[in-house]
Amino acid sequence: MLDIRWLEDLAAVAETRNLTRAAELRNVSQSGLSRRLQSLENWAGAALLDRRKSPIELTDAGTQLLATANDVIGRLNA
Repeated sequence: MLDIRWLEDLAAVAETRNLTRAAELRNVSQSGLSRRLQSLENWAGAALLDRRKSPIELTDAGTQLLATANDVIGRLNA
């Protein structure tokens, strides 16, 4: 089942392009954030982040999911 926090985590990583800073923004440990992002990738069935690059980049699938995530987050917060 999808957890809204996972979408918020993806948005934080997209904003900061850094796992450590994103974890700080989300008030979780870096390892906790990484686990949640892996859960989101498992749910999506695709790699969402290119962790080999610095700063981190979203994959095409990550970019597509981020657009949907921002819409969902906005609707839930409205």
